[in-house]
Amino acid sequence: MLANPVVFPAYAEPLIWLIAMYAMACEIKTAQAVLRKMGADPVRFGPHLFVVQLLTWIPFLFGMDWVGRHPSYPGWCIAGMEAAVVAVEVPLIRIASRGWFLMQVPMTSGVSWRQAFVASLVGNAVSIAVSLVAPLLFFAMVR
Repeated sequence: MLANPVVFPAYAEPLIWLIAMYAMACEIKTAQAVLRKMGADPVRFGPHLFVVQLLTWIPFLFGMDWVGRHPSYPGWCIAGMEAAVVAVEVPLIRIASRGWFLMQVPMTSGVSWRQAFVASLVGNAVSIAVSLVAPLLFFAMVR
């Protein structure tokens, strides 16, 4: 498409970034909904979750580029990277719930480890599903 694979690697492809941004938005909304269902009070927590997502998505996309260039065991590499994302997101969600990323404290009380783990796990599952389904829908519409 627009990105030259010699100059720009695959992660610079506009369609990939469009799908990634949509999946990130779905993950943020899902994490907020999960926290709300679990009794947390996510008031204005979206920007904080966006910071958490940027801190994990950008390294993940660079990791996906590495997996694309080293195709041995891609499924295990991606699963390992997803596990690492959850492991990093859980403490980041707890930190974000206390308002340490942005000036305004987003929640009346912080998020527990369990709440952060469930929010991260469910949010990542939704983003994986969106990342798999969105390209299929796009290519089905283009045909």
